[in-house]
Amino acid sequence: MLQLRSFARVFKACVRSRLFSHQGMRPGSVITDPYVGQPDLISSCTFLMVCGLGFNQTVPGAATCIRLGFVRGFQELGIKAVLVDVSDLERQLDRWPKPIVFLTVYDYPFLSRPVVRCLTRVNHFVWAYPWSDLFDRLAPKYTEVLGNSSLSPETIDKVLAGEPSFVWAPVGQRGVALYQEWDKHGLRFIQMHLACDPVQYYPETSTAEFQGIEMAFVGTYQAIKASAFEEFLRPYENRLTIYGANRWPFTGYQGSLPMDKERLLYHNARLCPTVNGEICYDFWDEVNERAFKVMGCKGLTITDILPAYRELFTADELMVPSTVDEYHDMVRQALVDDGLCEKYRLRAYEAIQSRHTYRHRALQILTELGVEYPTQPMIS
Repeated sequence: MLQLRSFARVFKACVRSRLFSHQGMRPGSVITDPYVGQPDLISSCTFLMVCGLGFNQTVPGAATCIRLGFVRGFQELGIKAVLVDVSDLERQLDRWPKPIVFLTVYDYPFLSRPVVRCLTRVNHFVWAYPWSDLFDRLAPKYTEVLGNSSLSPETIDKVLAGEPSFVWAPVGQRGVALYQEWDKHGLRFIQMHLACDPVQYYPETSTAEFQGIEMAFVGTYQAIKASAFEEFLRPYENRLTIYGANRWPFTGYQGSLPMDKERLLYHNARLCPTVNGEICYDFWDEVNERAFKVMGCKGLTITDILPAYRELFTADELMVPSTVDEYHDMVRQALVDDGLCEKYRLRAYEAIQSRHTYRHRALQILTELGVEYPTQPMIS
């Protein structure tokens, strides 16, 4: 949810600043390489990654990294993949053979009813937002940081009318109940997690840059995570190096970090914690993409107290504390125990390569859709 909401932050900011009107919404995404480095790939079906308002392929962030990761996962299976501006979706549906379309609920304000009807004829799936009585009861606790957290009736109606093959979210078992209304209204909800993009995140040791950093964190400072940052990061402020697009109230803040430097930091820093936020371990159970990135770079991470990680990794692959005190015990040990660090770096990396890359997620999507994939990619 928090990662899905990052897709929507720019959308809401543009609404507030009146950068577009409801009479003439244009998402205005910046797509510089629609084929993500593989323009000549040919396949019997085509993966269309829809990009909405504010998407900028040249700017690192969750909205960019996640989309590019899924695209490259399909490319690795030999399937042509294309980044598509949501305002151009109708034309692209007619252009490509057997499209498989990735949408989020935040794309639907830009989809006309005729385009929604077109979606009923193609394989598509939707990154869903919670919809349940349980969510309505729990979310008000976070109104100050979530704002109006409900989906509009029009958005819900459009999603239902398009008849997606499934809707999904990257949550643990505890979070599934938050999405139960989708199931009750005839749509299949599945758990599907984010992953590591091995094209972007891999072990790189060819530089001494970032060596000597004890703890590192990369991310945007968000009010919704402020209490978690205080609890899990603040005690190590004098040992912590932070990079992010906006300023952090921490002394170790170093500004933004280019995307091609991120893997170097994850590999060379001694420890890169994963912080999901209080709302996640309180009830949402959403798994953050950062852990997959760090582990894919053969780096070391320790998560906060989110239990969903135990559904994905064994105890000797990832350190997942049950309590805040246990988290701090794990961090203190990791900062002094070289053998522990090396053991977890290796086993975590092996887990990512065997189960948690975007190729694995693309395979899961094709299985859910009942679509076969080519055994050999074709290049024109």
